Amino acid sequence: MSLEFVSQSKVLLPQGSRELRVEGCIEAGEIVGLQGPSGCGKSTLLRHIAQVGDAPFAMRLHDTEVLALAPNERRISLVFQRALLFPHLSVRENLRFPMRFQSPYSSWSRELQDARIDKHLAELGLESLSSRSVVTLSGGEAMRIALVRAMVSTPKCLLLDEAFAALDKESKALVKTWLKTRIKEHRIPTLLVAHVAEDLMDFVDRSIFWPEPGRPLQF
Repeated sequence: MSLEFVSQSKVLLPQGSRELRVEGCIEAGEIVGLQGPSGCGKSTLLRHIAQVGDAPFAMRLHDTEVLALAPNERRISLVFQRALLFPHLSVRENLRFPMRFQSPYSSWSRELQDARIDKHLAELGLESLSSRSVVTLSGGEAMRIALVRAMVSTPKCLLLDEAFAALDKESKALVKTWLKTRIKEHRIPTLLVAHVAEDLMDFVDRSIFWPEPGRPLQF
């Protein structure tokens, strides 16, 4: 139960001048922090791992070739620095959306889905937001809802792109504790890209740094 990068794992960096080879493994339940200068390609890497990059990216998720899985079977959650919620849906409808397509939740009744949503919202003290339009949320509220949406259908892999940046100190501490508990409980391999060392503290199991040109990124 891990995210393993195979020998063909390569990313074309934003400048288009070189490829980055990616090697190694993120173990089940392990949280890895990735740091590097702005513009080096960290967000591009996350998009490739999520299989929404410009080219297929070879890797194994829980010993299964990701490219052999249908998109709805991959269950890779990616949370960006800016919460990308559906503006025409309520908070509850945003949270229900991934459950409509992910097994086993897709076979659940709406009542069971809503009970699970309510449980997750309650754990972060967000119950009062459930019926709100997402366009009325503050930046911090929207980001917390985006993180709940990433976790409500229990992903097989979690990718976080500066996902704590919009949170104040108190909210950040609560979210990090909650998220880490869920990651460990469900043994989800997790990669966090962060510029601020504070976002890594008390959250990641280990940190790695963007490599020098010509060297692979080794997990």
